[in-house]
Amino acid sequence: MPTPRVYWHSDDRRLLGAPFFFCERSVGRAPLPSAGAPDDPVPEHRANLGSQFVAALAQLHQFDWRAAPELTDWEPGVTVDNTALHQVEVCVEDYRRWAMQPEPTVLWAANWLRRHAPKASRLCIVHGDYRIGNFLVQDGRITAMLDWESTHIGDPNEDLGWASLAQFNGGSGLVSRLLPEADFFRRYEERTGWQVDVDVVRYYGVMSMLKLALVNLAAAQRFQLSGTSDIRMAALATQSTSTLRQVQKLIEAVQ
Repeated sequence: MPTPRVYWHSDDRRLLGAPFFFCERSVGRAPLPSAGAPDDPVPEHRANLGSQFVAALAQLHQFDWRAAPELTDWEPGVTVDNTALHQVEVCVEDYRRWAMQPEPTVLWAANWLRRHAPKASRLCIVHGDYRIGNFLVQDGRITAMLDWESTHIGDPNEDLGWASLAQFNGGSGLVSRLLPEADFFRRYEERTGWQVDVDVVRYYGVMSMLKLALVNLAAAQRFQLSGTSDIRMAALATQSTSTLRQVQKLIEAVQ
């Protein structure tokens, strides 16, 4: 899978205040999901990039992480039976850490996700933020997948649900502004040999939208309480209410 080579990393917060790593510099630019963006993947490149996008995800999901000595103790206790519930509790913990006021929609959505949690057909490495905007392109080739801070062991359908969010299609109706959803699922099935359960993908679409809303709440807290001057945090904060409303709409659509 195309990704920058990591030279050194540490989870010791005493050094820089948070876990960190040093990696190589990868060439390319990150195309954005918004229509008319300077790096919008033009039609003649979409099919090629879409094929690479699916192939890289399939490679990640099929990687035998249990055979890697460094990963054998990663997220112990996560099983095919409880992985969805585990991610729901991750959402609730994030809500308690980031929300500055009660957000009933978050708890309502978490309860819905608990009640409808599916059993995973398998466990794999989940990227957690697999979408347009998180890969680099150079000369029609994806040179690197980025933003691995949400990576965890879980259900591969999580990545399918996240990549399919409307927020990442720029009004195109295409998964990550690259390819139609049916084509996305078909290509993934061909690459992995696994059948996509669309109902499970829709479930993780709800969870993904909730996680996106929590990112917005975190941005609001950072902008208001930490004194950051990063205006992107304020921009994300303004999307909190609309994103939570979309969580409701997705739940209403799948019930």
